[in-house]
Amino acid sequence: MNVGSSGGHATDETAVRGVARGRRGGVGRRGRRGRRVGTRGTRPGDEPARGDALAVRRPLERPAGGAGGVYDQGLVFHPATGEPVHWAFEDWSVNDGRRSVIATLREGLTWTDGEPVTAEDVAFTAEYVADDALFPFVGTRPAAVSDFIGAVAVDDRRVRYSFEAPDGRWQGLLALPILPEHVWSSVSTPEEYRPSRNGGPVGSGPFVVERFESELRVTLRQRDDVHSYPLGPTTHAVQEIDVVLANGEAEAVDRVRTGQADAVLTDLQVSRAADLRGNNGVDLVQSPSDGFEYAAFNLRRTPLDDAALRRTLANAFDERYLVEHGFRGFHAEGDLPIPDAFSYLRPSSPPGDTYAFPGSSGSPVDVDAARSFLLDQGDAGHAYSFDDAVSGVTTAPDNRELYVDGEPLVDAHTDNDGAGGQGTLEVAVPVAYPAPRRDAYRKWVEDLQRIGVPVELAVVEFAELIRDAFRTESFDCYVLGWRLFQPSGESLYRWFHSDSADLTGDDDAFVYNATGYEGADAALESAREAMDPARRREALVDAAERVYEDCPMAILGYRRSVQPVAPGTSWVRSPQGVANRFTYLGGEPIPGGGTPPTPEDGPSAPTVETRPANPQVGASVTFEVVEPTATTSVTVTVRPNDPPEAAVDVSPAEPSVGEQVIFDAEGSTDPDGTIVHYEWDVGDDGNVDGDGQTLSHAFEEAGEYAVRLRVVDDAGADATTRTTVSVTDTTPSLFGESGDDPGGEPTGDSTQWEATPGFGVVSAAVAAGGALAALARRAREMAE
Repeated sequence: MNVGSSGGHATDETAVRGVARGRRGGVGRRGRRGRRVGTRGTRPGDEPARGDALAVRRPLERPAGGAGGVYDQGLVFHPATGEPVHWAFEDWSVNDGRRSVIATLREGLTWTDGEPVTAEDVAFTAEYVADDALFPFVGTRPAAVSDFIGAVAVDDRRVRYSFEAPDGRWQGLLALPILPEHVWSSVSTPEEYRPSRNGGPVGSGPFVVERFESELRVTLRQRDDVHSYPLGPTTHAVQEIDVVLANGEAEAVDRVRTGQADAVLTDLQVSRAADLRGNNGVDLVQSPSDGFEYAAFNLRRTPLDDAALRRTLANAFDERYLVEHGFRGFHAEGDLPIPDAFSYLRPSSPPGDTYAFPGSSGSPVDVDAARSFLLDQGDAGHAYSFDDAVSGVTTAPDNRELYVDGEPLVDAHTDNDGAGGQGTLEVAVPVAYPAPRRDAYRKWVEDLQRIGVPVELAVVEFAELIRDAFRTESFDCYVLGWRLFQPSGESLYRWFHSDSADLTGDDDAFVYNATGYEGADAALESAREAMDPARRREALVDAAERVYEDCPMAILGYRRSVQPVAPGTSWVRSPQGVANRFTYLGGEPIPGGGTPPTPEDGPSAPTVETRPANPQVGASVTFEVVEPTATTSVTVTVRPNDPPEAAVDVSPAEPSVGEQVIFDAEGSTDPDGTIVHYEWDVGDDGNVDGDGQTLSHAFEEAGEYAVRLRVVDDAGADATTRTTVSVTDTTPSLFGESGDDPGGEPTGDSTQWEATPGFGVVSAAVAAGGALAALARRAREMAE
């Protein structure tokens, strides 16, 4: 299989070549060609910025390995439903008063170096990645399962995970990539470890690394001794995956159009996907994604503290217009805070479309219906009415606007501290959103103004929106999208439990629950404590339905991953798109584990011929696959994870000795994900001095200090930036170089100043202007 990726600032091509055993109607039924895939990266000869693509987390995220290439996981998640299914574990059970889980490995698993996979390896993996510092490089953090005690091998195939108290997040531990203890036990700094430079990576998955050229080229070949996986009746698998650097999205698409590739495995921009619709040389595959678009309300503020009003505002949003105009049809209308890719966590009868007031997409809002909806709700927390407009922004036909508890909304509207008179409501939208997408929110605001709700649209920088939403909580309503919903459902706890909120809005620490919602706490806590998967699912569904009813967030739509593929090819769709382990292995998993087909059920290994025999990077390569029953070739194109960008803000910019300096990485961004890890090195001496988004530090001596910030995104890519801080010694000398006061009072020592009548508390690091002001005050007091 040849996979290419695109986009970003790269100038050269990455292709992932794959050769598949064909089946009629299946992947790659295209005659005598190969399947290619391309990705974005660095120029030939450049040192790659993202490190080793074969590090622990990378093989789970990138097409070369995430597709289940090199490492196995104990359990995986069904591509169509998100339901956990057996993988390297053939079984698991909850035991010992619901305080432990025993998982059993399949028989016959081996590492690519020939060593057997044992329960000791599984136990080692859980213990090894329990360190929070390893989270960005592994992807699942056992330490996040707060009641996890540890894992021990019961025998060669069984491992016991133990907990201090029932903890429903145990499935995340079983989904860890299994690492060989005999390799990783000597690796103390995984973020620096490069498996490709140490004879690896060594894994138990279906592929081995045959060729690795940094970020330029990775070739995986199916193992000769690959074990059976619990898939459906067809086991025709890709024999080879070759990832090579690609020169942008346009070239990747052109390769599919011209028959040089079978798919672009990265998510296309909406505008390009729309341009390709109906193109005879390209089919578009839409896969349900792991995220949603939403509008969040600040529940600390009147009248947004009332679910009745929030539901009214949400119901006035034209979701169909967002789908058809904002996303050109590559989107789906939303309801619950669980993406529709995870159907097993959604109720059997979801609430469906929440948009209640317009007649059709793009039509004006039904003012009477919207007002009646608000005024008729029996659980309203405020008394609502519509009276003479005073805000100057509403456009209601009758010139009336919303009043709350008898006063105009602009007067009733409070800040986080309860101070009224805050004026119109504000909906903040990122300036980075394409114009058609912003149009949908502009229409929402205009429809609300027509109903008589005093509200205005603010188009703001992304970093500003993130700060106002997740740090200072200084917002009324903001619009964003979430990605990377966890199949375990734990994302609901992070987004909606009060543990993740600053309920008063007076703490500048980063929080995920920006709304301050706490109405689903009980259901979310029940889910956390439910070791039984069925009970956990029931509690998560209850929590999602409560969130829907209380509407701290209006879920406005579900994302779609759009990828071009060659006509006549078929793919297994998953939240990660068509590049997934199930495409490469040739079928969907059997729910509940099932029985893997025996090896003789599939055709014998094919003979593969490559032309040219030794291709150069970026060259067009043809693969001929000859089998007893089919001749098949496959080529795909993908894009790698874009690295983050690190940025540091220093306050104050010119600090003094002893003064607290705040280093803030808020301006750091990740173009296709989120930043999950920060490392600060003050003095650039190689020691980590802090791991939060901000760092406070006081320098004891004047001088020039280098400060290094390293950020890591949710796919393991990193970026580093350095800044220099000039620290000055501004200890004031008020009466000449000696610092002596003619009256005999000492200067320059903060402890003595604080004890001197008339000076009050003055820091030794105070600026000269402040020192002169203190002196002037003392002179006045002495004169009096």
